[in-house]
Amino acid sequence: MANDLSYSESYTYKLFGKLKQFFKHMNYGIQLKKENAFFFKLNGNESTIRILHYLAVSVASKGNQWLFTSITQNEIMNTQFYIDSHRYKRLSPVGKNRVNSILAVYELALKNKYKITDLNTEASELGNAINREIEINLYLKYLKEEVVDNDTQLQEELIHLAFLINYFSQEVRTDAEKEILGKHILSLTNNSIAKNCDNI
Repeated sequence: MANDLSYSESYTYKLFGKLKQFFKHMNYGIQLKKENAFFFKLNGNESTIRILHYLAVSVASKGNQWLFTSITQNEIMNTQFYIDSHRYKRLSPVGKNRVNSILAVYELALKNKYKITDLNTEASELGNAINREIEINLYLKYLKEEVVDNDTQLQEELIHLAFLINYFSQEVRTDAEKEILGKHILSLTNNSIAKNCDNI
């Protein structure tokens, strides 16, 4: 990192110290661990790590720069070509960048064997309501053989990806689709997450 950013080694370690303090202050159970002389690794909840990864890229790139070094934008565009999503095609350039960044975060995590931990029943129920897009299913089938161990794991990855895309790229659904989904979620009367949303 010091070489890439032209920082001194001591300043780089100071930055890592600040980052460790940030994670401790956030209290999300994420820790920065030194793997060896060259690598640091984030340990903790995989869902939180993926969300923070996307947010960090989004803020640093301001939505229009490709900051990933271990996956190219062309690789993600090839995935988009394979999926051939009508939803993706109708997105604005900023919306396409958001979705591409989310897919890059997701693909990197899966290719490095990081998996979403068991989702609770209520989160799964909400996820199944949100995940009705054939495109997300196609995407994970595209990756399934190399990265997902079983169908339960695949379903949890689908739910997580559907949530991220729907939350961070809200133009992925039309207003009419959002209204239908909202009504469906509110009909889940035994789901405490849906009840909490209704109370807001």
